Amino acid sequence: MPVLRSIFDVLNQTNDWLSFKPGLERVSKALDQLNRPDRHFQAFTMGGTNGKGTVSFHLADRFGEGTGLFISPHLVNIRERISIQGKWIDDKYWQLAYGEILSKTDGNFTYFEWLFLTACVLFKMKQCKYAIFEVGMGGRLDAVNALDPTCSAITSVALDHQKFLGNTIEDIAFEKVQICRKGKPFFLPSCLLEFPKVRDTIERVSPELVLFPATKSYSDNFTLVDAISGYFDLTLKPFRQLPGRREIMAEKYFFDTAHNEAAWLDTLKWMKNRGISQINILFGLTGKRKPMIFKKCFSPITKNIYAWGGHIVNSIPFQEYKLAGVNTIENLDDLIKEPLLICGTHSLVGIMREKILSYIGKT
Repeated sequence: MPVLRSIFDVLNQTNDWLSFKPGLERVSKALDQLNRPDRHFQAFTMGGTNGKGTVSFHLADRFGEGTGLFISPHLVNIRERISIQGKWIDDKYWQLAYGEILSKTDGNFTYFEWLFLTACVLFKMKQCKYAIFEVGMGGRLDAVNALDPTCSAITSVALDHQKFLGNTIEDIAFEKVQICRKGKPFFLPSCLLEFPKVRDTIERVSPELVLFPATKSYSDNFTLVDAISGYFDLTLKPFRQLPGRREIMAEKYFFDTAHNEAAWLDTLKWMKNRGISQINILFGLTGKRKPMIFKKCFSPITKNIYAWGGHIVNSIPFQEYKLAGVNTIENLDDLIKEPLLICGTHSLVGIMREKILSYIGKT
């Protein structure tokens, strides 16, 4: 009998981990073939443009013991994406889940679909009572929407991934609100009801609509977590620090995974509220994001601005940084001696957290 490859080797070597193949047919069929592992726990689906990972993390913390968490992307290690009660799951269980999926399906899934199905099998295997799932992209055709959730929520809606989701806030909101379910609680920023497509979806599906006030700031995430916690009578325990999200180290290093214009402007407010008037900035962007827009957003507090010259998966070409008047940098010895904001793609934030943690440890 051939030896089963490591699931981590397979996922790390796949060439399509960035691909988005819209549609629920593949994962819905696979869940059926796996005897619906998702029906062994109560699923909560968190969608939105910004903040859905933060909300998912804190909500899982509130539900507590035996609660699974599926988030994306990861900062450094793929194991971050699937956890139970804040702890990574032992590799042997990942491998068991991988073997089960391969034995019962054709295995023809995207990187994200593989991880989603693995999470479902692992949460059943580990007898989770609750599981919080962060939606990947959009909602209507995202793999996570194959679930039948106990509750769903939208954190916020902003322009991002327009190639797949549409060119207006209303179009994107329409895609995202499709995660609601008939008669199930659906938490929605009240401002989104201004859009006819959103109202029409709510009327057609008829969820139990729970509105919450949204100010288009990071604090909305905590408002939403508290609202869901109150609905399900959860203990309002203090919020823990989520790595890489509004994180401060040694009182001089600031990290945030803000990755679109709306998030960048909110990060700017965060920095200003902390009294930061001038600071060096290191950033990295992926996909179709524009360095000129990033540079403009942070110009009020920029001392010097640099793009990371090291490897980032799906990074924009270095030429685009040059056209925006931004120099790339790889040697950080001098840069990290002064206060620094690290912002942009999760990959960069993860790389820099490791480097600065090491630097702090040596000093």
